[in-house]
Amino acid sequence: MFDAVPFDWATFGFSVCYDIFKFIVSILIARWLYEGVYKKIKYGDWVIEMVDGNKPLASRKMTANWAERVLNDEYDFSVYVKGFASPFVYLNADVCSDEARQEKLIVLDKEAKKIIVDKSKNRPKQDS
Repeated sequence: MFDAVPFDWATFGFSVCYDIFKFIVSILIARWLYEGVYKKIKYGDWVIEMVDGNKPLASRKMTANWAERVLNDEYDFSVYVKGFASPFVYLNADVCSDEARQEKLIVLDKEAKKIIVDKSKNRPKQDS
């Protein structure tokens, strides 16, 4: 009724190796598309600038990986912005707070892909 299909180890081994090869190639292509294309489109060309009123003091380009970390995590945002601003000014406000954004100390311009730190908007240090 049913005829036995002859089993060939060489064909089976070739098929398994070919499937593993296809899997690895698809993972590499997906990784390349995510890291190389998507991240560069979404997070590429971000710049952090230090200004004093209208006078630019410094500017630094951010890599796509750093921009992703900084924009998606408040802790990394705070550390990166304070580290960038430290040679110019001691920031007397929490850079992640709404107060800093309302006072325009920190401006996050997503359209221009810029983080702007305005030294002139830094409030004076309060004695405790």
